[in-house]
Amino acid sequence: MDFDNSLFEDTPIEFKEINHTDFDKNLYKVEPKEIVEPNDEGYLSDNLIPILTKDLHEKNTTVINAGVGQGKTTAIIEVIKEFANNKDYIVVIAVPFKSLIEQYEEVCIKNDISKHRIFNQLEIDKYFDNKEKEVKSEWGSLYSEEEVINKFNIRNFDVHILTVNALLGNSVESLFQAREKTEYFNRLLGYCEKTDMKLVFVFDEIHASIHNFKEEFIYKLWNYHGLVHKNYIVSATYNEASKEVIKYLSEFTDNTIKIIESTRLPVKERQSDLFLNFYIDRNIEKDETLFELIKELLDSDKKFDILVYSKKLVQKLTSSKSRIGQLFISREADINKSINDPFSHDDGSIGYDKDKINIGTKFSTGISIEHEEHTYIVIFPKDLNVEFINNKGIFTMGSNTVIQALARQRKKGEIHLFMPPPIDINEDTLPLSYTANQKNTILDVFKEGKKYGEKTIDYSYINGQGLELDKTYNKLYREVELAIEKIETANRDRKLNRLLFPTKEIFNLDKGEKHLVRGFFGGDLPAYILWASLTNQFLNCRLKDINFIKRIYLNTPWQYEQLEKIVEDILYDIEVIEENYFYIYLKPFEKIELFKNFIFSIIVILDKKKIGASEKAKVLLDILKIILFNSQDTTKTEVFQLYLKSCVMSSIKAKDFKKIPESKLHIVNAYKNWKHLVDVIELNIETYKKHNYIDKQAKKAFEVEYKAISFQNDIKYLLSNDTLLSTGIFPLKNTFEKERLPSKKMNTIYNLTINVFFCEKKDTIRVNNVKTRVYLVKSKKVENLPNLLFKDLPEEIL
Repeated sequence: MDFDNSLFEDTPIEFKEINHTDFDKNLYKVEPKEIVEPNDEGYLSDNLIPILTKDLHEKNTTVINAGVGQGKTTAIIEVIKEFANNKDYIVVIAVPFKSLIEQYEEVCIKNDISKHRIFNQLEIDKYFDNKEKEVKSEWGSLYSEEEVINKFNIRNFDVHILTVNALLGNSVESLFQAREKTEYFNRLLGYCEKTDMKLVFVFDEIHASIHNFKEEFIYKLWNYHGLVHKNYIVSATYNEASKEVIKYLSEFTDNTIKIIESTRLPVKERQSDLFLNFYIDRNIEKDETLFELIKELLDSDKKFDILVYSKKLVQKLTSSKSRIGQLFISREADINKSINDPFSHDDGSIGYDKDKINIGTKFSTGISIEHEEHTYIVIFPKDLNVEFINNKGIFTMGSNTVIQALARQRKKGEIHLFMPPPIDINEDTLPLSYTANQKNTILDVFKEGKKYGEKTIDYSYINGQGLELDKTYNKLYREVELAIEKIETANRDRKLNRLLFPTKEIFNLDKGEKHLVRGFFGGDLPAYILWASLTNQFLNCRLKDINFIKRIYLNTPWQYEQLEKIVEDILYDIEVIEENYFYIYLKPFEKIELFKNFIFSIIVILDKKKIGASEKAKVLLDILKIILFNSQDTTKTEVFQLYLKSCVMSSIKAKDFKKIPESKLHIVNAYKNWKHLVDVIELNIETYKKHNYIDKQAKKAFEVEYKAISFQNDIKYLLSNDTLLSTGIFPLKNTFEKERLPSKKMNTIYNLTINVFFCEKKDTIRVNNVKTRVYLVKSKKVENLPNLLFKDLPEEIL
């Protein structure tokens, strides 16, 4: 659907604000934040630089909260130059990834900071990573380990570019840093103490470094206490944990904090066209829309990159076993697999190569794609609602990672997102500021594309998360408050193990964001992305088109097995795993309605041809075999008889009709009337010697009751409105409708009722020495039936 979101032209972009009220005024000195307005082109550097340079010599922690691509790096480089040219200061630029070190070095050099005055951490890393090899510096000399350390004389450098985890001593897998790094930091510390040099720390892309700021690592930073003149903390996507980092760092600048924030102003001329593609097939590497898009890009020799959520998917997309992989091979595409382990913050693998087609996980933040008319493809994970498994790869931390990923494309082009359908949004939670038209537009789009099932998610206000964390922490604290009191009053020897309940600040840093991510838009990234796209929330791109890819592909020889996988995948998405690790299983009735609606609302491609309603009914029959019998050998008759038995017998469970949806009430009543007809037949079962049988007397009684309750109207209603009978999946619809005489129609229902509930076989027996053609019966066999008629009601009303 081609979408014009001009309806949301003036809708403000929501972002995490940093306010002076976030900090205890008794502990921190914070003035109200200063707002920077971008120019007409969306850049703010010209307005930001004067604000930053006017207080260079004031000791504080300066927080810069500006959108991606608004020019905050340009402004911070001007500040770095000022300090680098002043012999009283050393600037330490701390970035989250090694790949950003060289980028920052290049930017510094372009801005007239001599390369020889820049210390690059990678020089030590190169030596450490190649201990067993010969190591040559750019000057061509061969150095021993000690000579390498001596070469890095601190007094030679005005600007040091490092990773945050190196600065804080986070060695990830080791308790100790490499000896070379330890020696370097000792020399930096000793030099500053000896010469009274002042340190200026620049923490760029701080959102990606939060994991380093744990108590054990902040201790390492305290080595520099008393030496720090200024902290610059820079990001476009702050979160609640960021505020705790700001507090920690401000202790190095006398708890003084300055906040600079920019408004987010989208500029149409700079925005890429955004295309949303919602797919239902778990195997995205087989998706036809994605295949055709890549094929078109390769055939037209257009520049493009693909960012995906996991290393495993990179391998699938480039494998010769996949259609897309074969496409790359046949076109001899020059591919750079830019991959990393999502659970490792930097594994040293190749990052972004601007001259190749990048397919990977490693360029979701920190790099700028500067190609003209570039196409950027982003693939989000299929499984988004499994709480206790970190299965979102690079998008684990939610909306901030989405904003950062989309912002990699800096020039106008196209951005194509591929993701599963969103969960529907709760109308009552949408902002009151939305007009009726805006609200209805959002609801209509979500309704068209929503995931199957009745679950909804709530709209989430990003600047309300602080209150949410307060409530969560207070709840956790109350649960152990009595224990805390006992521990504090107990006469515990100081030599016993430490026993302290985490403070709110530690909770926010360690667990707060994971908790918030699960609740933000219900933890459903597609729902967040759809809302954000509809309401113009992305600075660098604007919604152009939404494609709900509702089609599945089947092949006759493997149809049942393919449908088994589809059923498994859909149920896996809907049957949400809760925090206590128990599944909420859908009831059989819910599964029938789910898959009936699913099959008849999508395009089914069978043997490369689109099929119609009658063929879809056959596909639905296979699904019924899967969800009701789990057996391909089950016959259509067995499925039909189970369904009728269940609906008829379940109708008598509905004692409180007020609890049943009005749309279902007529259907339940119709089956309840059918139950009366079953009872009439049962009351007229005859017994002779060892035989139980049904003869003409039963038919006469059936006819009287059939007419008395006007069951012909009921059966007509069922054939038009019942979940399965209306589809024509079973023969009853055709059989009943082709009979013209009412008596013939009644005979159809009579014979069907006997066959479903009573008949063992039709035979001739002697009754009082007279040969009689009868139905021989044993019992109704209606025990332990699933309820396929309506959603099970609470026990108290059954």
